[in-house]
Parts: sequence; structure tokens; C-alpha cells
Amino acid sequence: MYLPANGSAPVLPTKTREGLVEYLRVDLAPEEAATRTGITLDALHAVANADGNLAVALAGRNPHARCGQAIQQRADVPRGVALGISLAGAARTAGVAAATVIAWSANDARFKATLDAVGAPVDSSTAKQVVA
Repeated sequence: MYLPANGSAPVLPTKTREGLVEYLRVDLAPEEAATRTGITLDALHAVANADGNLAVALAGRNPHARCGQAIQQRADVPRGVALGISLAGAARTAGVAAATVIAWSANDARFKATLDAVGAPVDSSTAKQVVA
């Protein structure tokens, strides 16, 4: 573990940090996770104050779940449209607002191309209809 001279939070080697996150994700107690990675519980808490993923894992949640959920939602919208659901309905089914789908389409060429391919092209007139 690296302790910066300026008094900021300690920095763990990548392998140690990844080990901690994995141990915490499988519901190992923080004390046990710290012991298995060779650090103290105090060091674990100090590092977690400066490391968002570690803090989330320490709180008992998967630090990658939100990212995974967003990826799943982006996949669910075109899947729904391909199955015959309207764009607004597919957005609702995926758990996102139709305006979010419009934003994804405007900012992500691959997402827009996927919607175009499944028969739900998004342009300014479609956006007005979907959001209305």
C-alpha cells in the first residue's frame, strides 16, 4: 500500500484493490476481506473513502451493477421493437423514459443504427411523437 506524503488517502496496488472488491462482492465480511488481502480494516476504510467502486462494494453492492443495468436496458429497447412493441412501449418495458431512448439515439451512432435496423428509426418527428 502506498501512503502519499501529502496526507491524502492511501493507494492500493491494483491487484489488492481488485481482490478486495471481489471478496466484498461475494459477501465476505470486510474484516476477512482485509485480512485476506494483507491490509488492516482501518486501511480498507481509508482507501474506500477515496475509491468509489471499493466504497460501493464495501456497502454490500456490486460496483458494476449500474453499468450492467444500463447495458441491458440499451439491449432491451431494440429487442422489444423487433418483437413488435412500439418504441415508447419498448422503453417502458426496459425501464427507461422514452426521452432517454431519444438521447441514446442522438448520442450513440451504434444504438441509432440498431434501432434503424429493427425498424424503429429515430428522427426529430419520431422523437416528438415518442416523448409526447
